[in-house]
Amino acid sequence: MKRICIDTQLLIWGVQGHASAGQEEMVPRTKAFFEDCVKTKSSIMVPSVVVGEFLMGIEPDNHAATIKRLQDSFILQPYDSLAAAVFAKLWQRRKESGLLGRIRTESLRATRSELKADCMIIATAIARKVDIIYSHDVGLKKFAGNDIKVIEIPQNEYQTDLPLQY
Repeated sequence: MKRICIDTQLLIWGVQGHASAGQEEMVPRTKAFFEDCVKTKSSIMVPSVVVGEFLMGIEPDNHAATIKRLQDSFILQPYDSLAAAVFAKLWQRRKESGLLGRIRTESLRATRSELKADCMIIATAIARKVDIIYSHDVGLKKFAGNDIKVIEIPQNEYQTDLPLQY
């Protein structure tokens, strides 16, 4: 069984069904990806940091129901002491190598808070021995480096409701 981790955008596209302008095709693409994961019996882990980011776009009165829905579909993984130890190691190595500074000042312009959240997501995935992280976040991918594979969801063909003409 493949163990995967997903980032926040996949929940927004695939669970909430929302997309920014120009990203509309990501909604059916992500839903098809989730269906493929079910068919292949892939285990989908969602770090608690991702859950928190996702809930920021949900009305507070709907948080409990949303968490229940996520628990029914995914493995929600807390950020624990094992992940914290991996986080510290990753952060120290990125700082010593100068990667933190480069990500913050180059074209990515990631804030320190964004980088910490990305590092917590990566650390949770590594601590739980996940095979791969699916994310469309360039900063997260760059931060992960060679410690864990980060890729975008595949562009598999998916069928939408096509109007049939006779």
